[in-house]
Amino acid sequence: MSFSPSFFSLRPGEKLNRGFVRLLEVFARKVRRRPGDSEQELPEAIHQLRVLIKRFRALLWFVRPALPSTMKRRTRRKLRKASHLLAAQRDAMIIGKTLEKVSRKSPNLLMCPAAIPENPEGKDRKKLRRLRQEAMKVFLQVIQEIRSAARNNFSWPSPSDRLYKAFQAVKKTGKKALREKKDAAFHDWRKKTKRLLHLLELTQAAPTKRMEQTIRRTDRLQEKLGDYHDYAMTGMFLRNNPSAQLPRFFIRRSLHLLEKKKRHLQKKTRRLARSVKLH
Repeated sequence: MSFSPSFFSLRPGEKLNRGFVRLLEVFARKVRRRPGDSEQELPEAIHQLRVLIKRFRALLWFVRPALPSTMKRRTRRKLRKASHLLAAQRDAMIIGKTLEKVSRKSPNLLMCPAAIPENPEGKDRKKLRRLRQEAMKVFLQVIQEIRSAARNNFSWPSPSDRLYKAFQAVKKTGKKALREKKDAAFHDWRKKTKRLLHLLELTQAAPTKRMEQTIRRTDRLQEKLGDYHDYAMTGMFLRNNPSAQLPRFFIRRSLHLLEKKKRHLQKKTRRLARSVKLH
């Protein structure tokens, strides 16, 4: 993972109010410049737009104490809509890739390539382009609304306080997930960890060696939690699909392998969580 300052970072010594307005402009430019007109570029463009929305939501959480309540509710609703427009394509792709990965662990599953579901959106490029354009439109509307309001003299929060609060949220949700061992709890842990990673990138344009270590370990933790989420989502897909669509032996064996992978990741994330410290 690179620690060089990115477009998402506040500049060293930059005041939060000025940095926030500057980053709004950067986000707007990034959204407008997304590729995706060709067949090859479209899936990557959708992925990058989803990542951009997640980064933006982390930024809004960071300055949330400064924003009016009505604006917080409205922007949260609109950004959730933009994310949902793009989620189906990503989920279908991940389920297919996860089942392919799991099938390599069992010769019997490799004999059943027809069981791997196709991406329902994969052949409808026109629909994908329309969904992407709609998500971009909603995203840009949110940026414009917040940019207009940000010119007011808000009471801006302390960056160190917000970063500490994000870190505490990761610790709390992590303990709950490891205690309950439920997929929903791990999903919540993953989201909080991803948010912490984005906020570390936002505030650490020139990190110390200790902070670099924290960023690296947080990144590794969110990657493992992302893998856990992919396995959990694939397992849900298999359990909710009629047995007529997928062979029963495929579902049984795949679910067994997915649960085994999840148990392994539970142990791994427990060890990683202990190593993440906010220096």
